[in-house]
Amino acid sequence: MNIINSIMLNNKLMLFRISLRNLKLLYFNDNIRFSFINLLSYYLKDMDISENSSLYLFLHSYANHLNFKDYNFPNNNQIDNYLNTILNGYKEKLKTGNFLIDIIPFLGIKKYDFRIFFLFELLFIRYLIIAIDDRKNIKTHIINEDINKLITYFKLNKEENILFEKLKDILCTCNFKELGTQLENLIVNSNNKNLIELSDDLLKNVKIITNYISLPVYNVGVFATMSAGKSTFINALLNKDFIPSKNEACTAKITSISDNDSMEDKIFGGCSLDDNKSYIFSNEITKQVIEEWNNNDDIDHIFLETDIKYIHSKKGILVIHDTPGANNSRNEKHGNITNQFLESSKIDLFIYLINAHNPTTNDNYAMMNNVYEAYNKNKNTKILFLINKIDDCDFDSGETIEEIMDTVKKDIENVGFDSPIIIPLSADAARVFRKILKSEELTIKERGAFNTFYNIFEDEKMNLPSYYKDYKLHYNIDNSINTEEEHIIIKNNKYSTKKINDMLNKTSINLIRNIINKEINGSE
Repeated sequence: MNIINSIMLNNKLMLFRISLRNLKLLYFNDNIRFSFINLLSYYLKDMDISENSSLYLFLHSYANHLNFKDYNFPNNNQIDNYLNTILNGYKEKLKTGNFLIDIIPFLGIKKYDFRIFFLFELLFIRYLIIAIDDRKNIKTHIINEDINKLITYFKLNKEENILFEKLKDILCTCNFKELGTQLENLIVNSNNKNLIELSDDLLKNVKIITNYISLPVYNVGVFATMSAGKSTFINALLNKDFIPSKNEACTAKITSISDNDSMEDKIFGGCSLDDNKSYIFSNEITKQVIEEWNNNDDIDHIFLETDIKYIHSKKGILVIHDTPGANNSRNEKHGNITNQFLESSKIDLFIYLINAHNPTTNDNYAMMNNVYEAYNKNKNTKILFLINKIDDCDFDSGETIEEIMDTVKKDIENVGFDSPIIIPLSADAARVFRKILKSEELTIKERGAFNTFYNIFEDEKMNLPSYYKDYKLHYNIDNSINTEEEHIIIKNNKYSTKKINDMLNKTSINLIRNIINKEINGSE
């Protein structure tokens, strides 16, 4: 059967979501969505759909709005063809342009168009699946809240508002429990093993995502002046390289990265377009894609979602916000973007990076003052000061880590921060050690850097976490990178993986990760 064959092309269902402000919705990639339409078509073909039913009214208005010529169906048997007509309509859209720009980004609705109906369809399918899983109807107040949130969020005009109210009435009068029972019976009685497996997989994924989007968001804002190693730090924290990291100020806009434990090594992303606030989404994110988005002046915000290793989404969702360096003399816009973000965002944890090689500058003082103003608005907010590039200091001349920390502490307290938490850090060393332990290919420069870092971190005074007074309270989680090999060969030299893991711990990156993890999930 063609419908079943089409469904089986996507038997590994992936549901993706991006959190924008307080709006939480499920997103489907185009192939998954096609499967859902086919699946819904298969389920609904034997149902009684009278001309007075809410489902009929929805399908009729849906097709009418999309200007399909063949949308009237005199009998119930044509429902299958009808939904396939809608499916083909979307496929035509896919041929004529970027499907993801045209269909999915209803977050940027500025006019009355078919994306509103697409949103309705997503809600309809979502409620239907939840009804099967929970064996109960969707409460009216939940539907009202969902629709009212959309009306308020999008600031819809009168015509759009009327349409949403009609769609809300359809959803509120639909008996999802009854429909869910019929769908479940169709699944069980189909005797089609593939269909049953697909449906079970669907319910499993919906349960995971439903639980995920119900969790509170824990926002971490990362700030620094130019060349403090902010992007390198974020890459080290994420355990993967996909934030552009160069000598020049390379972060041109806010990049928000959400942690999703169920995504494993996948990266899902989207970006907003500045002019009309429409959105692009992609489930094939590479470092090159991110660099292209970052260099595109029309894009004002990048959203990414991936599994951040060793940080768990059990009690909350970590969202890391990478901000532009505020002292880029070639682009004043960077500072404006960061300041606007500080003024408008709710941040639970500030992370402020300071270049150990040049900690006291006017730019750093100005930036720190801006962060202090935002931080001081909420006394429950925390802040970590990270002295990065500590490996770059000249300890042979008599300089010590304690002296550097004392200098930085005085600067921080002069701004107004009381009892600041200060941690020395070597983000680049952490990144290189991680790449070696994960058997990732090193560049010529990185191989040279490894030799330097290896020699530096053999020195016991470079156990950076020990300079943080409460580090033992946050150091009982094993974040070692597992490897089957006891030794690694680099330039014909043999190195112990255990020793490299120990050196990774000495960079402070795992300490910082554990502090964040405990802030979100508490003591586990």
